[in-house]
Amino acid sequence: SFIYGVLSCSEMTQVNPDTLAGADCFDMSKYAGGGGRFINGAFGPRSTVTGTVVAKFGNLYYLVDENSNQRGGITVFAPPAPMSIGRRYTLAGAAQEFVSETEFAAIQYIRDDGAGVIPEPTSLPVYIASKDTCDAAQTLTTGEDYESMLIRLPYVRAFQRFVPAPTNGFHVRALTPSKGDTIFVQNVSNALGANDSLNVNYGPNGMTLTVTGVLHYEGGSFRIVPRNAADIIRHGLNVDVPQSPRALSFSVFPNPARVATLSFSLPTEGQVEIGVFDVTGEQFYALTFLARGELHANETLVGATNMGAYYEIDPTNAHTTYLGQYPNGWLSSGDLVSVHGVGTYATIRRMGDMHDTLAQITFASDGTSVITVIGPIVQGATQYSQIFGLGYWGRSVYGFSNTGELIEIDRTTGAGHLATTMTGTMQFWGAGVTTVAPVLI
Repeated sequence: SFIYGVLSCSEMTQVNPDTLAGADCFDMSKYAGGGGRFINGAFGPRSTVTGTVVAKFGNLYYLVDENSNQRGGITVFAPPAPMSIGRRYTLAGAAQEFVSETEFAAIQYIRDDGAGVIPEPTSLPVYIASKDTCDAAQTLTTGEDYESMLIRLPYVRAFQRFVPAPTNGFHVRALTPSKGDTIFVQNVSNALGANDSLNVNYGPNGMTLTVTGVLHYEGGSFRIVPRNAADIIRHGLNVDVPQSPRALSFSVFPNPARVATLSFSLPTEGQVEIGVFDVTGEQFYALTFLARGELHANETLVGATNMGAYYEIDPTNAHTTYLGQYPNGWLSSGDLVSVHGVGTYATIRRMGDMHDTLAQITFASDGTSVITVIGPIVQGATQYSQIFGLGYWGRSVYGFSNTGELIEIDRTTGAGHLATTMTGTMQFWGAGVTTVAPVLI
C-alpha cells in the first residue's frame, strides 16, 4: 500500500490519534508503522515527502517546511544520494518512529527541486523545548511540536549538571529560577569541534549563551544540536537578558472583584506565566507542615516567600501570621521540610548565588525562631540549585530540583550528593513527606 500525493513535513508527522488515546500514550506519526518508542519501529506505507534541508550530520538530514509550522520537521536517514543544505527535495520512502523520533527512511527515490528557503529558527524557552509530555488532548505546547525543526534558545546559561561532565556537549538552563528547566546541547558529528570537555565551543559554567540548532530526540529526552560553532553566541558570564524598549501592557477589570478578566500584550510572542503576588511582590515559594510540638501541640502549616519571610498559615481560611525573616539577605530558594525528632529545614539562597544552601529553623514555644545556616549544597565543583522540593528519610534531607534531580543532602553540613537523575520527570516544583518519617540517628 502507499499514501497518495506528496506530503509536507507537517502532514507526514501528523500525530496518530489511536496511539495518543491508548493506555500508554505515545505521540507518533500516523504514517509510521507500529512500535518505535524504545527501538526502531516498523515502516509505514510507502509515501512521499517534500521539504528543505536545514542541517546534516553524517547520513542524518533534517528536512523542514519553509513556513515554520509546528510539527514542520522530519529526520531523514541515509538517502540514496547526498543532499545539500538549503536545497528543496522530494523523497519517496516510508516513515517510522526511531526511538521516539519520527524518521523518514528506506528511501527509493530522491529529486532535487532547486533552491529552498531555510526558515528563521523558532525562538523557544527551555521549558518548552525540553518538555517531553505525551499530550493526549493536544492542548499543550511541547518539544514534540518542534521536533526536527530549527529552534533558538535565546539567553540561556551553561552549567554542569552531571559529574563527571559529559564530553559530547553541555547543558544549559533558563536564567530565572522559575523557568530553570535544562536541556542538553549535543555535539553531533563533531559539528562544534572535538568531543572534549575543554572544547572552547562548549559553554563554561555561568556563560550566558544564545544557542541555535535542530531539536533532536535521543536517550529519552529532547536536546538541541547546533549545526556549527556559529550557532553558539556568547554574551558573557552571568549576563542577563537586555531590557526591551518596546511596549508591555497589563490590565485587570473589574478591580477589585472576586472574578476579574486579565488582559495583556507583549512586545513579541512568547510564553506567559501569571502569578499571584501581594503589592510588594511577595509570593509563597515553600510550604510544609511543622511536626507536632515544633511550634504548637498539633501540626502547623507554614510557608516561606520569595522575600525570605515565613508565616504560619491557617489551612481553613488561608489567613497568615508572620513568624520571622531569613537573616542577612537570605531568600527562600524552594521549599521547607519538618520531621518530628529532627527539626525543620529549608533551602535558601542569596541573589547571585549559583547554588542553594541548607538552613535549619528552630522554633520556640512563644513563636520566636532562630535560623542556622548549615552550608552550601555542593558536591566538589558541582553546585546544586533550584531545589524546589524537600523531603526527609533516614539520616538525610532529600532535595528535588527543577531539573529532575534527586539530591541527598547531609543535614549536618549541607553537602549534596546526586542520588539519581532517573526520577521519571524533567522537573520538580515541590515535594511532600509525612512529619513522622523514619529517622536514623
